[in-house]
Amino acid sequence: MELTFQASSSDMRLHVDANWVGDPTDRKSIFGYCDFIGNVVALWGSKKQNSVALSTIEAEYMALTYGIKEVLWASNLINESCLHVNC
Repeated sequence: MELTFQASSSDMRLHVDANWVGDPTDRKSIFGYCDFIGNVVALWGSKKQNSVALSTIEAEYMALTYGIKEVLWASNLINESCLHVNC
């Protein structure tokens, strides 16, 4: 899945992917996310989901939700810091 954010002076893109039932012992999915500002990686990470997803799409939605939260945090940090990103 890909989510693209665009503003007048910046271009933020979020890529997420989830591995449904990534850990066979507790059946929780593992996901990764990568946030780009222009062509530069701004945030990235991976995490085991807090709850068990019942389907692949549910695992992807959980990953997307977490990724959006990270993008909003970064966007607010940039705005509050009065930084202007020109890509």
